[in-house]
Amino acid sequence: MNRNIAIFALALLAVAAAVAVAVADETAPPLLLPVVPLPTFDMNFRNFVMYQNDGDFDRTQPLNAKYGQAVGYFATTVEPGLTWTPIPQVTVRYLAKIGENLWSRNNAEELNTTEADVMLFETEEAWADVRLPGNTDLRAGYQFMHDPTRMFLDRHIGAAVGSVAWSGNRISLLVGQIPNAIAPGTTTQPAFGDMTTTFEPINANLNLNSFADSAIVYAARADIAAGAWTVIPAVYGLNNRIDPYREENLFNPCAHAEGPLAPAVKLQLDAAMQAGSVRHGGVADHDVGILAYAGQVNLDMDWRPVRARVNGMVFSGENQPNSVTQHNYLYSGWSRSSTLMLSENKLQDQYNNLDEVAAEARAGMALVDARVGYLPLASVEIFATGGWGRVMAAGPLDSRDPTIATEVDLGVTWQPYGPVASFTIAGIGLWPGKSGAFLVNEINLYECRPIYNAQAQMQIKF
Repeated sequence: MNRNIAIFALALLAVAAAVAVAVADETAPPLLLPVVPLPTFDMNFRNFVMYQNDGDFDRTQPLNAKYGQAVGYFATTVEPGLTWTPIPQVTVRYLAKIGENLWSRNNAEELNTTEADVMLFETEEAWADVRLPGNTDLRAGYQFMHDPTRMFLDRHIGAAVGSVAWSGNRISLLVGQIPNAIAPGTTTQPAFGDMTTTFEPINANLNLNSFADSAIVYAARADIAAGAWTVIPAVYGLNNRIDPYREENLFNPCAHAEGPLAPAVKLQLDAAMQAGSVRHGGVADHDVGILAYAGQVNLDMDWRPVRARVNGMVFSGENQPNSVTQHNYLYSGWSRSSTLMLSENKLQDQYNNLDEVAAEARAGMALVDARVGYLPLASVEIFATGGWGRVMAAGPLDSRDPTIATEVDLGVTWQPYGPVASFTIAGIGLWPGKSGAFLVNEINLYECRPIYNAQAQMQIKF
């Protein structure tokens, strides 16, 4: 009850503040509604193909031997977006995502939405933004939200963000909800009588929804201009009651700073910590404390025709799963690393990058990598990337060798028409350590055979 009252009080306070600002700004000229302009259209279109000699570091014949050990697919993804600005003070945004659709699985002619081979479609963004008098701004709806480091929160959620700006600075307050697909009233169910073609949203019964069984994210952040540098301190919080018996409260203070070190040299710094508790989260239903950290350093150098990037990232893990204080950082899965398998593949996310695997195993990770590119032409870049990752807390892994893997990438990107059209081809080699084999292998946890990967992408973006 107290939690619900606090949420509504926060919302009423935000509305009251906006009204007060509007009333105080009596000098604002009246708004004249012009003819509503047409929306602007944007598009991100990708074709992607990948072949990999094995799904793990073990050459033992898999149980589903008829499919072989190799991994490969063709995929098409389309992200069309519309942005309406009826007047300069109002913006409405809609962004859809069609895919990732695999040519071998998703049938373009499938009309039955309940079939497994139907084309994938999702709404990523649906929000409205209103710029109020007094340099205040309110944006609400489904939108892409991230903390300044992007190492804690990095996803699309339903959220409301209020901010005030002055002289290149901005202070923002945020509250949002992470979807709960378990509790009633949050998804859809087949309508009674027709189980194949019609769906009735059960959230039409609004009384089935409650703040008591949801995950709420809230934050306060400041974007500060300090000369040529930008500094963003913030505090993010999570109250997770998706499992009401094991309520989680987490605070994530963090900061990001970026700016030039020298001509054509840019430095980015990230630091974050997490503190909180999980009720009944330990052995014998004891409460568990949380104390964890994460950080990142990134250096970009652009000395055309040579470009270089160096990145170091770390987040903590937990060696003692039964400890009353846990040290594994709740990690979003995103970093500034240039690697394609040790971290998120920026060409096409595979959703099994090794930093996410390490985070799920509560092992933590340190990852260092360097990327060098050479541009023989303005439209062509030949690049090479090398990276090495290790666990921070071996725990059940092989503590004799903390190495997850060493990665080497070679590739070329061609942009015949600038950023509108690009083609990328890359080859990857991944040599595991003992801890990496423990994390990934399904049968023989000790075998450390390398993985080789080849991938290509065609992207149209405007």
